[in-house]
Amino acid sequence: MKYLLKETRLWIVVMTLLVSSSVIAQDVPYTPFNFEGNPVWTDNALVPIFNFDLRSSVYWMTQGVELIDSISYFNLFAKEVGIGTQEDFDHVGYIRESENRKVYFIPLDEEWYMYGICDLNAGQEYIIYDFNINIGDTLGSLISQEFIVTPDQTDYVILDSIILVQVDVNYRKAYYFSDNTGELWMWIEGIGGDRGLIRPIYPYYLEGVCNPYAPIGPVTNVLTCYNDDDIYYQNSYLDIWWGTLNYNPEEGLLIDDNCNLILSKDELTVDNNRVRISPNPNEGGFSITIPESARLPIEMYLYDIQGSQIFNLELTSISASLNLSHLTPGVYFLEGEGLKPTKIVIQ
Repeated sequence: MKYLLKETRLWIVVMTLLVSSSVIAQDVPYTPFNFEGNPVWTDNALVPIFNFDLRSSVYWMTQGVELIDSISYFNLFAKEVGIGTQEDFDHVGYIRESENRKVYFIPLDEEWYMYGICDLNAGQEYIIYDFNINIGDTLGSLISQEFIVTPDQTDYVILDSIILVQVDVNYRKAYYFSDNTGELWMWIEGIGGDRGLIRPIYPYYLEGVCNPYAPIGPVTNVLTCYNDDDIYYQNSYLDIWWGTLNYNPEEGLLIDDNCNLILSKDELTVDNNRVRISPNPNEGGFSITIPESARLPIEMYLYDIQGSQIFNLELTSISASLNLSHLTPGVYFLEGEGLKPTKIVIQ
């Protein structure tokens, strides 16, 4: 296994301290994610220089439980503020943590560019965290290949150390990673990665990869803060930047109090106008579930990628099953009055 050596005394001293702390960390019990405790993550897209400008912020939250294949998942929602501001939270997928300390994510759509969900298969389950990892392990075998930035990526990520960090009055384990380019990452138990919740290692945005429609985009993301019913955490790595910029909600600049913009769960508005398709992609057979707030009966329309209407269907209940296996494999769109168009992929 290859390993990048940084031949400086400072690096050796830091690594010595981290190794010493990692021994102490072994005595601290594992802290699971508190998905049921009204968690809110705030991460910002930044240009990684000292005088950076914030391009956008993304808020994440969980709300409600969904049973998928007899397994309980929490609904995951996201909202972007700043450039391309969204009024409501979008339902972006499902998330759960297993008893063996692994966190799984199922995206509902592969086209949430503003959230960094752009090269994942909708409906497929991905492992995004594995807290069973040991010092010296590489992450290539743990995280799905879809999380590699480019198809020809040869960089690897290795766990350098496990130390303790203080979150409110208690301590949790923090996992420090590096790669052969000198980049550094951190995970905290029960909170997630310092690069954001869903992409714990690689940046959300990279020109031509995750957000090809943005002419100028940030090249990395940073978790600024996290809070739930029990704790409040502010990313300590950002101490040198707090207070250096003034906040303007319409411009989306990073500030010292941007973590307090959402004060309570009651302020969060969820986008309830999306039609859910399961499974998606599929081979022509799938179920449709529309929001309970929809007026019944409702006329639904299916279009192909050229915009030609394929057929229409009247729904008299909020769910129905369809068999469209006779259609040519491809991308289709389903829409109805007051509902957002939903993409369906038939394989």
